[in-house]
Amino acid sequence: MNMNILMQAVARLERAFMESAGRNIFVSSGCLICFIRRGTLYAANVGDSRAVLGSLKGVGKLQRLVVKQMVRDHNLRDGGDIQEQLRRLQPDTYDNLHTCLFLRDKGLIETTRCIGYAYLKKEINDESEIPIWERVPLRFTRPLLTSQPDVYSRILSNSDKFIIFGSSGFWKGISNKDAAKVVNTSPRDGIAERLATLALQNGAKRRGRTYSQLIGLPKSNQISGSDIRLHKYDQFRSAYHDDITVVVYLDNNRSNRAGVMLEMNSYSGCDDGFQQSEFTNFYNNANA
Repeated sequence: MNMNILMQAVARLERAFMESAGRNIFVSSGCLICFIRRGTLYAANVGDSRAVLGSLKGVGKLQRLVVKQMVRDHNLRDGGDIQEQLRRLQPDTYDNLHTCLFLRDKGLIETTRCIGYAYLKKEINDESEIPIWERVPLRFTRPLLTSQPDVYSRILSNSDKFIIFGSSGFWKGISNKDAAKVVNTSPRDGIAERLATLALQNGAKRRGRTYSQLIGLPKSNQISGSDIRLHKYDQFRSAYHDDITVVVYLDNNRSNRAGVMLEMNSYSGCDDGFQQSEFTNFYNNANA
């Protein structure tokens, strides 16, 4: 398959997103596209979503779980990635990291690539309409962000047993290895729900709350990018975790204890915990 198809798909998505956002130049999203065709996994990623592959290597007592992240995320926590992106996008000032460090410290834009966020992709002549907390301290004439995806392909082998696809909010709550261990050692039915719950529990624990307390909090009435100083931020769910989406793909050659082929499980985080996503029915109906 021509990998340019994935590049073109992301480019069309970026244009449609920008048109839909209109004058809202601060709205943004990550994008992870993955599909399997004739035994080969194809993926394109913009932002800090991830696809993590779990494989079983060896035999008998020597068998071990091998975990591999299939797509690079573009999070600003990677200092090398900051410099690489600035060198390419801002060749005249790539050694000045103030702009990207400023964005990371705010915690609003954490990646060097995303869909949308027009403010950091084109020069704005009139900054009077831009909130002070959104303004970049350095004048820029070239884009600080890009929507160009990294694309990958991998021929899957018999030892590859599952793939975990997760949004950035999910991976902030659990590591690659921990998520893979849960999938490898747990019953297959409801595994995506179990992972989503664990990510929420970890998010609550980091802030000194229980899972039940977290679920009882109301959703935030502030859009992403609002100045958190304007309200008591820790009283809202958005202070503890970003939006969570997780999909677990299980090897179709494996069956559950009853010998029935497993269905796809996909769950999305929502205000009162999590719910089965629309992708679940789409996949299962297509493979009925």
